[in-house]
Amino acid sequence: MGEHRAEGRISIHTLQGRICVHLRDQKLELPAGRLLALDCGLHHDVEALEESAFLLTISWPKDYASGYGFPPQTTVEGAPKTTSDE
Repeated sequence: MGEHRAEGRISIHTLQGRICVHLRDQKLELPAGRLLALDCGLHHDVEALEESAFLLTISWPKDYASGYGFPPQTTVEGAPKTTSDE
């Protein structure tokens, strides 16, 4: 996977095999069972050192986490609207 960045924080959990995450100033080898968390906006790329599987989790970007980006009337589906939702 070529160099890229995510607007939100990410975690990479290697499920099988071995991968290497290349940051601008270091390389991190992640064998099966290893978990790595990266802050928002860090440039990185991912290389499979052998046949591998990993779980990638991406959090909401900073502007979403602070309440911006969502329409003001948005509620969790199925949840009753409360005064704090307004």
